[in-house]
Amino acid sequence: MSHKTNAVRLLDTAKVNYELREYEVDDHDVSAEHVALSLGLLPETLYKTLVLKGNIDPYIVAVIPGNAQLDLKKIAKASGNKIVKCSP
Repeated sequence: MSHKTNAVRLLDTAKVNYELREYEVDDHDVSAEHVALSLGLLPETLYKTLVLKGNIDPYIVAVIPGNAQLDLKKIAKASGNKIVKCSP
């Protein structure tokens, strides 16, 4: 039995059509590419959410395609921060 996440509740409230897909989580490989393969999808059709810390902003959220790499210098500049680091 799956439980609704806050994201799913928001989609329901906004009456957005969506399809939930479940897959077996591999603790040794949580990459978007691996998840896409597990679901029979192309990596670029999934999105990953990354939480970062800036020297000015305590939290910066970036959503990028599953097959992309985030450029920390570009996100720092776009967010008005001088330095951006991955949040642990």
